[in-house]
Amino acid sequence: MAKRMRELAASRPRWGYRRIAWQLRREGFRVSDTRAYRLWRREGLKVPQKKRKRRNAGTSENGCDRRKAERPNDVWCWDFIFDITERGVTLKWLSIVDEFTRECLTLKVDWSVTSEKRHRHAGRTVRDARRASADPERQRTGVRGEGDSALIEAAGDRNDVR
Repeated sequence: MAKRMRELAASRPRWGYRRIAWQLRREGFRVSDTRAYRLWRREGLKVPQKKRKRRNAGTSENGCDRRKAERPNDVWCWDFIFDITERGVTLKWLSIVDEFTRECLTLKVDWSVTSEKRHRHAGRTVRDARRASADPERQRTGVRGEGDSALIEAAGDRNDVR
């Protein structure tokens, strides 16, 4: 029976011990799942791990894997985080982070963060950074469909913010 189990495992590598036991029973062997498991372990058989597909790198030239932050204030990221209170009310967090230093520049929470509030918070962050003479050179967002770039608009007509 162990020999046939090895043959089945070689011909059907995605079958585990239960499926092999089922096939052995169909072929006339008297075997339970627990006995098949003992034989499976004794023979050192394993179902090989599936290879994971590599994710597509995408085409964005400004992607975080293609253009990494090289110094402080090189790239600022902004994203929304959602949380729910005990009462079931949704909170929305706006975070702006310097990608190089991982410093959180802004973390604002509100029941709702409208586009106007987002622009206001981004504008304050950019103004505070300008006081410290630290403008962002580039920005990224984790939000799909947010075509208008809050930091660029908050920065005004500055040309060095992309």
